[in-house]
Amino acid sequence: MRLSLKNDNLAKEEYLTKMAHPVKIFILLLTAIISLAGCTVSPSNPTPPPVETPGQAADQPAGPPDRVEVVYFYKSIPPPCECLAHAGENVKSTLANDFAGEIESGKLVFHYLASDHAQNAGMVKKYDPAPFSLWINIIRGYSEQIYSVDGIWEYLYDEPMFKQTVRAYVNNALKGQP
Repeated sequence: MRLSLKNDNLAKEEYLTKMAHPVKIFILLLTAIISLAGCTVSPSNPTPPPVETPGQAADQPAGPPDRVEVVYFYKSIPPPCECLAHAGENVKSTLANDFAGEIESGKLVFHYLASDHAQNAGMVKKYDPAPFSLWINIIRGYSEQIYSVDGIWEYLYDEPMFKQTVRAYVNNALKGQP
C-alpha cells in the first residue's frame, strides 16, 4: 500500500509539472494582451454628444465662441506606450503649426496635462478624462460646452489622418460648432 501511495504522488507531480507549462504560457499571453490594450483602436465607438456644464443655455448662440480650450490628458506613470506618446505629440504639433495665430491671440488655449499630477487635479475634476484623451471646451461668457474628441483614435496609426481630424475638430470649435 505504501508503494502505491508513493507512485500516486509521483504521478500527481508529473501531471502538475506537465500542466504548469501551458498555464504559464496562458498567463504570459493574457498579461501581454492586457498590457497592449492601451494601444488598441476602437473605431466603432462614436463620439459622445457634448456635455453641457451647469448654467449652460440649452441652445447655444450662433457664431464663434469667446474662447476655445483644447486639453490633451496623458498619464505619466507608467510612461505611455510609444503610440500614445506619439498621439500627444501629434496633437501638440498640429495646434502649434496650424493654429499659432489663434493661440497667440488667446482665442485658442491649449493644455497638455498629466492627469496623474497633483497640480492638474482641478482640470481632471472638470473634464473627468480617460488616461489618454483629447477634450474641447467651447466657451461663451460663463457658458461652457465640453466634449471628448474620440474621433481621433481610429487614426492613431495614420498620422496624416490623425492630424487632419484634430484640425477639423478645432476648426469646428472655433466656429462654435461641436
